[in-house]
Amino acid sequence: MNNTTRASSNAADIRNIAHRGQTMTFLLDVRQASQVLVTADNRGPQIKIIAWTAMVLMILSVGTRLAIKYNAFRYFGWDDGFVTVAMVRASWIPPEI
Repeated sequence: MNNTTRASSNAADIRNIAHRGQTMTFLLDVRQASQVLVTADNRGPQIKIIAWTAMVLMILSVGTRLAIKYNAFRYFGWDDGFVTVAMVRASWIPPEI
């Protein structure tokens, strides 16, 4: 690698780092401006965390089940179709009212 290539590579790295820094600053500013406090009357943020955690665990467990069954038997049964449909339906999140 010659000096010209190395210099342009360093310049690209500096631009990427600067860009990531600006993006991170923007994200931090947005998060600070939109913080929602959990109070006795507003427990929505806690419910959202629990719901997202449950959904991630559901997707991981169904995906693991389907992968193991396919590797063991090389086909999917009717029960796998029902589980997949139930997972897709359960992970659909309606818009907030």
